Amino acid sequence: MSVVAGPLDISVVQRIGEVAYELVMPPGLSSVRPVFQLGSVHKLDGVLNLQSLKIYDLKISVKRISYALCLLRNSPKLYEIDIDEVVKVDETVRHTTELFDYLSKMENDVSEALDMIRTVRLGKFKGTTTEMYLIKVILAHPPKLARMVIEQIEESNELLKELINYHRASPNAEIKYT
Repeated sequence: MSVVAGPLDISVVQRIGEVAYELVMPPGLSSVRPVFQLGSVHKLDGVLNLQSLKIYDLKISVKRISYALCLLRNSPKLYEIDIDEVVKVDETVRHTTELFDYLSKMENDVSEALDMIRTVRLGKFKGTTTEMYLIKVILAHPPKLARMVIEQIEESNELLKELINYHRASPNAEIKYT
């Protein structure tokens, strides 16, 4: 089963087993038949039966985050997110401020989207401002979060010290920094 998720750059959803899906970013989409387009939609017509979601090459922008929130809000059984890598993040002050402002305004949507999440893995972590903020947002919202696994590219005890001090919605949330 293939699903195109529009301009999210999370382009194809492949079904794995009964309820798990894996998001893949292929080099070309010409051979993929879209099943649903997120476009500028903020609510999908149906509920997705996602329990586990793997995202490759996540490119962060306000537009893409809004589409990702739509996908997550419509996946009420989702409990696990695996982000292989955050790539090509625009670290300009304007872009970063725009993203932070958007996420602050969308606090309720973020909380709803992350409500059932128990495990998050972030691979190829570089420690950019945007990655750190993404982790801060993820830790601050899901009340059932048990585990946040961060796989770093280069070891940095300073980043670990900062991450450990972030507020967590779940008192049981453990950060594993490898």
